[in-house]
Amino acid sequence: MIVSDKTEAGITATQMGAIEIPMAQIKNTPGALGEADVMKTIQLMPGVQAGVEGSAGLYVRGGGPDQNLILLDGIPIYNVDHLFGFFSVFTPEAVKKVTFFKSSFPARFGGRLSSVVDVRSNDGDMKKFHGTLSVGLLASKLQLEGPIIKDKTSFNLSARRSYIDLVAKPFMPKDDKMSYYFYDINAKVNHKFSDRSRLFLSFYKGKDHYSFKSKSVFSTTTWGNDYDFGNTPFVASGALNNGVMKCCDAKQDEQLDAGNCITVSPVDGSTFYQPMDFLGRGGAGSSILMLRSDWLNLYLGQFIARTVRQTCSKYTYGHMGNKDSIKRERIMLPVDDTGEPDYAYMEQYTKNMMLRKYQQYLEFINRQNVTEVD
Repeated sequence: MIVSDKTEAGITATQMGAIEIPMAQIKNTPGALGEADVMKTIQLMPGVQAGVEGSAGLYVRGGGPDQNLILLDGIPIYNVDHLFGFFSVFTPEAVKKVTFFKSSFPARFGGRLSSVVDVRSNDGDMKKFHGTLSVGLLASKLQLEGPIIKDKTSFNLSARRSYIDLVAKPFMPKDDKMSYYFYDINAKVNHKFSDRSRLFLSFYKGKDHYSFKSKSVFSTTTWGNDYDFGNTPFVASGALNNGVMKCCDAKQDEQLDAGNCITVSPVDGSTFYQPMDFLGRGGAGSSILMLRSDWLNLYLGQFIARTVRQTCSKYTYGHMGNKDSIKRERIMLPVDDTGEPDYAYMEQYTKNMMLRKYQQYLEFINRQNVTEVD
């Protein structure tokens, strides 16, 4: 009699539409800069496309990335990307099992159009203590696990941090300081009451941090996404709402950018006059530029901002400007008899345009009142 057994063959299907991906498969899948990635492995499955090359988005059978349900220990994860989608938040050392549903989703997941990705974190070894430390081209990872009460309670702790900021620092100009890094922290405590009853406490924290500082004539400052709502305008490189993304509270050690200036977005040339102090920020890998002058006021600022916007409208995301290229731009302004800029004319023109808008608004309000009375 011959008794044989085959080793783990890789990906297996446990039910209709479900695929279990073993951790050995994930760790052996080639990734960017040698970083194994759960989402990159799923992108290689039949019926799945990545969309943009290198991104972590999932397009399953024609659906969009927002039509997937991604769970970590049963908790929905709404943003699973680092570094604009090149890496996911799932550290392989912290993951025990990944189940990918392309169809026939179990009722407990609710309705989803494309897929369900069910990620279960590592419970920890109940027998002995051990850990791993890995250093890569992009990030370093540390993982520790072991028993708290042998055969009853275990823990698993893993952490990852990139060091792009440290690698890029020697290559940055002296007047510019750029910093970007991301990190992930996973922790889990698991207690076994019996073979059928368990209790676990799972924790995850992750963050992308980006900042840019410059001492150039065009003031540039840092950007972040961890501000609380408040009364200070948060001005970024947007094309709407005067460039104000939201109103927030500045941090305790952070200085506001003085108002009465013109902000220019290198991304698309959007230009606005900022009357009050604000937090000046960047987006899409850029920082807004700020133009200042002692003679600038509300009316001149709005007139000149419109002229600069028309000149810088040629900039796009694929052909962005910078402080040097925008500084070389030339704008057309009205001049007086001496050939100097006619600031009085520009100021009066802006006042007339504002008055016309106010009159149109009052006429609209009066029409609304008449309609309500009738």
